[in-house]
Amino acid sequence: MKPRIQPQAKGKLLTCTFRIDSKTQKELSAYAEFISSDRSHVIREALRLLFQGDRIFQLHLRERNQIERASQAGSIVF
Repeated sequence: MKPRIQPQAKGKLLTCTFRIDSKTQKELSAYAEFISSDRSHVIREALRLLFQGDRIFQLHLRERNQIERASQAGSIVF
């Protein structure tokens, strides 16, 4: 069985700072070691999986994008 998070591909990254409890930090480090990657990659991929798996969030994003496109075109659709 392979891990849910695969080793990272190279690309442009931005910096984000956050706080986590010590248990989560230990598990994060252990998972990063498990897949031979860094902790940042584990966090990025975990968030990607969360965002992709949340159907309500995906609907929200689609609606938000439609509103942004309509706004840029000069008309807002409700």
